[in-house]
Amino acid sequence: MKPVHDKPAQPVGFPVPGWKPPVRPPRAPMAGRYCRIEPLEPARHSADLHESNSLDPRQRAWTYLPYGPFETEDAYVEWINASCSWRRSDVSRDR
Repeated sequence: MKPVHDKPAQPVGFPVPGWKPPVRPPRAPMAGRYCRIEPLEPARHSADLHESNSLDPRQRAWTYLPYGPFETEDAYVEWINASCSWRRSDVSRDR
């Protein structure tokens, strides 16, 4: 069995037969020792997240993800809206 590689040809490992995704966490803020995790709100979070995700010119943060990178904020928001719509019907960009 050969390891899988992503578009920039970075190794991402071997397939895991029978893998299933975990149960999604509740839509409530979770505070930890070093950070706070809260539900994604595209209108509030998209600009900062896209800017932060765009800082690495080699886009290595996307290596193990089945989506991205996103060249424009609009493309990023479109993906967020499509990804979040299964949980909330009111997800939209308020700009």
